[in-house]
Amino acid sequence: MAYIFKQRGIPLIAGGTDTHMVLLNVGALGLTGKDAEQRLERIGILSNRNLIAFDPEPPSQASGLRVATNSVTARGFEAEEIELLAQWISDAILAPDWSRQLELDLRSRVARLVARHRDSGNLNDLK
Repeated sequence: MAYIFKQRGIPLIAGGTDTHMVLLNVGALGLTGKDAEQRLERIGILSNRNLIAFDPEPPSQASGLRVATNSVTARGFEAEEIELLAQWISDAILAPDWSRQLELDLRSRVARLVARHRDSGNLNDLK
């Protein structure tokens, strides 16, 4: 996940391949952690806002977003599935104009991933 976030231009505060958790600086992208958290919740992905060092935002808003892989790996998601999730998280965070259509598209992809994972594991129609 961290690699994809960095590749897409989302600043990391902490995390990487040595841990299951990544802390993103969404404040640097013009979002609050609360806004990013709500976008992801609307598409079926749980995360949480998090303060970062010298955060200009109050704790109720925060500038960070914490994303972790422990819940999806516990459910048996593989690396390719987690990469898809990271792409969709990036799409939600980086969207300049958050729209109902984008929300529905991403929510559909997440729901199909969960269903496909549960049913067959075939990811070809998700990309």
